[in-house]
Amino acid sequence: MANVTLNLTKDPEGRGTFGGSSGGAAAFTMAWFHPESYRRILTISGTFVNLQRSTMYPDGAADYQMHLVPESPVKPLRVFLEAGSMDLGGTTWRNANDAMAMALAAKMYHYRYVQAAGAGHEDDGARRQYLPDAMLWLWRGYPIKKP
Repeated sequence: MANVTLNLTKDPEGRGTFGGSSGGAAAFTMAWFHPESYRRILTISGTFVNLQRSTMYPDGAADYQMHLVPESPVKPLRVFLEAGSMDLGGTTWRNANDAMAMALAAKMYHYRYVQAAGAGHEDDGARRQYLPDAMLWLWRGYPIKKP
């Protein structure tokens, strides 16, 4: 086996976060509060609903679309959101992702939102269809360095 050296970048444009369900909200949180470290975000069935409430965020991850995104200066983020048309809670998860997409659009973020037809929560079949294009879209414009 050959020795392989990985040169991971510290450039925030080349670093991203990825998560599904509550991990989607966590991935968004990483980049939202640390855009100096992460600028590409991929969420699958992100839990942008009224869960994990706190004194600081009484509506949990729903505070993103309700307050944080609309009331904050635009951050240098590129966001890919996905929700299944038959996601958890009937329309609850899909509506929360719809609202996230609208909040990002209103602030003119670079974002893309896919509503996977017939897909459920973190649907693997749907993920296989859109994930390759999502990754290409997220890193569009990032220079490829040859070894």
